Amino acid sequence: MIKFFAFVVSVVLLLIGCGSSSTDVLVASKPSDAIILLDDVEIGLTPMKITVTKKVSIEIRKDKFTSYQATLSAESAPNLLVALEPVEKVEDITQDDSVTIAQLKYMYNTGKISKTNFDTRVRQVRSRMDMDLRAAKARYIQGELSKSKYNQLVKQIKHKYLG
Repeated sequence: MIKFFAFVVSVVLLLIGCGSSSTDVLVASKPSDAIILLDDVEIGLTPMKITVTKKVSIEIRKDKFTSYQATLSAESAPNLLVALEPVEKVEDITQDDSVTIAQLKYMYNTGKISKTNFDTRVRQVRSRMDMDLRAAKARYIQGELSKSKYNQLVKQIKHKYLG
């Protein structure tokens, strides 16, 4: 009977050892109340304790602050403390009609504008560019522009909006 009991205990211990490991991670930020996303799914606000059982991507976001991104796993440290940096005050040229798509890409890549603002402004710039291109084409079709003048105007319009 003792041998049977020892066998059961050893099997249980072996099964426990083979299970997936996990760790609890306290995720905190300064300032607090930042949004926590795990694998692009919003799970709550900082501070929050999460259990990590596999490799996951984490993003911590707060309006007017740069986002923080990292990868967590079951071997991660028990505390993730993040100091979010305020986004620099920048002259808001996104509302300027002369802003180019290249400038918008730079502002998005450096965290100065949000993805939503970037997408909206790119659509607006492309719409204005399309209108100008259609107007140039109409002038060419009506005979107001020669082929070479039309091609030159198209290059100027694209440069104006694309950068």
